[in-house]
Amino acid sequence: IETIVINGAFQRVSPIQLEAMVEPYARAGFVDIDLAATRRDLTALPWVARAEVRRKWPGTLEIRVQEEAPVACWGERGLLNAAGELFLTDADHVPAELPRLRGPAGTEAQVTARYFSLQEQLEHRGMAAVTVTLDARGAWTFQTNSGLQVRLGANSVDARIERFFSVLDSTLSHLVGEVQYVDMR
Repeated sequence: IETIVINGAFQRVSPIQLEAMVEPYARAGFVDIDLAATRRDLTALPWVARAEVRRKWPGTLEIRVQEEAPVACWGERGLLNAAGELFLTDADHVPAELPRLRGPAGTEAQVTARYFSLQEQLEHRGMAAVTVTLDARGAWTFQTNSGLQVRLGANSVDARIERFFSVLDSTLSHLVGEVQYVDMR
């Protein structure tokens, strides 16, 4: 391998870091390089969502990397992607604009899906979810950007959400800034 070409939009991962990781594999040579192992090690890096590795005749190794895009903060310092995967457990910097999601370990995808569902309905009403929490007993709560906290409980959550939005549209819409919480249990 004479040349290593690295492509991607880099903000959190540097091409130098990627090249240093690939270099030991490249020593194996053009034919003998283990592309699957190279790809696996690249995707194991924090902030790397996907990596494509391929040979290009006569002596080039092409690498394309896509970085993770955080959509929410998990707990205090974790970051989640759109699939609800916790890709970084202890971020140095958590963007303040990210919503805060919480739940027991292993519920990241479930909480993220609930967040997206709520967010879609809130956006139609000019609101946004800033927190979504699933507690250890299975009870859900969320808070909007206007400070309204909604307690949904653990049972019939979808029906309670539907009922909340019905009440919000018919009664609460003009009182949102005055109401601190709504208990749908």
